[in-house]
Amino acid sequence: MKKGILSVLALLLTVSIFAQKQGQNPEERAKKMTEHMKTNLSLTDEQTKAVEMINLDFARQKAEIEKRNHEANVTLKNNFEGELAAVLTPEQLEKMKELRKEKHRKQMHKGAPKE
Repeated sequence: MKKGILSVLALLLTVSIFAQKQGQNPEERAKKMTEHMKTNLSLTDEQTKAVEMINLDFARQKAEIEKRNHEANVTLKNNFEGELAAVLTPEQLEKMKELRKEKHRKQMHKGAPKE
């Protein structure tokens, strides 16, 4: 029984992560999750309807949490940069921006295949 529950949770997590990467809205995420579960778990029509409602509720709540977290991160970053701007000189701020850009470029190339 525990293995079955863990399998379903792992399946939901996998589908949820996949849906996030696809940039889908909550309704599309829920539909894909439901179809995946219906196929892999051989759900009955009654189960499929119930699971679809559960998945839709989950996807909507998850989207709202992600939205709030994103907004909180943006606010935090803006406050951080505002506080730094009050202390650093314009030249130091510019150098900090350049260092960030360079770090970003390195991170982008880090995953690229080596020639």
